[in-house]
Amino acid sequence: MSDENSQEPNPEPIEPAEPVLPDVDQPPAEGPVAEAEGAPDEEPVPAEPVRTYYIEVPVPPRKRGNRGVGSIVAVLAAVVFALLYALAVAIIRSVQGAGFTADLLLLPPYYVPVLFFLAAAVVLVLIVNRGGWWAHILGSLVVGLVVYFGTTGVALLVDGVVLMTPDEAAVAFGIELSSPYVIAAALIAREVAVWAGLLISRRGRRLTLRNTEERAAFDLELARKRAEYERGSADA
Repeated sequence: MSDENSQEPNPEPIEPAEPVLPDVDQPPAEGPVAEAEGAPDEEPVPAEPVRTYYIEVPVPPRKRGNRGVGSIVAVLAAVVFALLYALAVAIIRSVQGAGFTADLLLLPPYYVPVLFFLAAAVVLVLIVNRGGWWAHILGSLVVGLVVYFGTTGVALLVDGVVLMTPDEAAVAFGIELSSPYVIAAALIAREVAVWAGLLISRRGRRLTLRNTEERAAFDLELARKRAEYERGSADA
């Protein structure tokens, strides 16, 4: 064989094929993927609105006090005390052989005990308030002592005890303490305070019972409202 026939032909270089890009305008292929891509979005489920429950809370009852009416009773008791003390002064002066005139009611020995009684009785009412009669019985002793020593102290000041020697002041103090007018004022003050306290304590007892009933009704209504609120919260 000749050399020309024995030589193999030179292979021509093969150029790499260009990658085929998908046509953008080409419609998507049919199938599950196409259906998923072309499926319309599902409408969102609207959230359930939040329910708001308004519960009217009952107003707690206000405790009724006995100080206002009790103070009025104390003022009326002071008027009774003034009348009884005027009668006692008239009796004492008759026993002593002295006359009694209305001008004596304008002097300090008469109206000073009345003022002390009024002040002590009102303070007692403010402290005891709706307390029982036993509190007024104990308080009446304090009222009597206030009238007794208060009247004695004012009488000593009027007599000029600050200018006396200690011995003279002790004698004057003993005389005033043993004065029948001062003793009568203290005893009458104690008795009037006791019976005025009886009237005040009766009203105080009624107020205490009413306050208890109103509080019980309020607690019951509050429990009902609370149960209604809890049921509404559970339904929500």
